[in-house]
Amino acid sequence: MVLLAGVSGYQLPVLLLRQRLETRKRAVHRELPEIVGMLRTFAGRNLATSLSIVTRTRQGPLAAAIRQALERSATGVPLLTALRETTAGLQIEEVGKFLDVVTQAQATSTRGIELLRAYEQELLSRRREVALRRVETAEGKISAVLTVATALQLLLLLVVPSLLQFLGPGFA
Repeated sequence: MVLLAGVSGYQLPVLLLRQRLETRKRAVHRELPEIVGMLRTFAGRNLATSLSIVTRTRQGPLAAAIRQALERSATGVPLLTALRETTAGLQIEEVGKFLDVVTQAQATSTRGIELLRAYEQELLSRRREVALRRVETAEGKISAVLTVATALQLLLLLVVPSLLQFLGPGFA
């Protein structure tokens, strides 16, 4: 009993932490294309101004990290450095690529809109692929359940009457 309590005392926080990290990761992946699209819209402005506008309308974990970076930037830390430091706490690989695209877009102001548009389309196509995989998985599960249900119906329709006839002619 003590061993069970000890194991559950250790495993439960680990499971909760994993679940929380996965929830945050899904939220960031949902939020990322919207943020990139908004940055593309405000591409003619200063990056800090654009990010400030974006964070006013978004409330997710990535927007919160960007807000923290803007606050750090106001104290004298370079904006891109502050963004890398604050988003590192999210521990999501895609955020690093987002920062690389933002850095490239800022460095090449003439192609910045094109880079952001291409990246937004890439994110949206990945989102569609994931959704399609989920649908295909769900369809596969439904198909398997229906196959088992059909097999059970056939078993009931064919085997049970035959068994009844075998047991006795007066039974059926």
